[in-house]
Amino acid sequence: MKVSEVMSTEPACCTPATSIPEVARMMAEHDCGAIPVLESERSRKPVGVITDRDITVRLVAQEREPLRSTANDAMSPAAVVIGEDSEIEQAARAMQANRLRRVLVVSGDGACVGMLALADIADALPEGQSASVLRQVSRPNVRSESAAH
Repeated sequence: MKVSEVMSTEPACCTPATSIPEVARMMAEHDCGAIPVLESERSRKPVGVITDRDITVRLVAQEREPLRSTANDAMSPAAVVIGEDSEIEQAARAMQANRLRRVLVVSGDGACVGMLALADIADALPEGQSASVLRQVSRPNVRSESAAH
């Protein structure tokens, strides 16, 4: 099964210059906790991801001004992307190896076309295999919060 068959398409996206209040509004409007950060709306090439946790840990907890900050101030670099034509098992292995809950999905030219969440994989994989991925991703993380997507 291909990633494109189970991914969320047309995710809400922002650019590094998008204000944190606007990012938070997008999260509320789209009922999501992660927004891909694109180089530009035109290129749609991902340069990072901003999560609700990123905003909390990198801005609020450090007493920085969220109302005056941008996505660039809190985002995590997009270290892991997966091609839309990749097999779902390959995506599961990438998520497992990197202990990620979601990955950005890109087209052949590197443009962001979707997002694949752990829940998407759990729905698509056989029960035993999805449980294994869930266990691996959910283990306590000893890496920095920048990788906790």
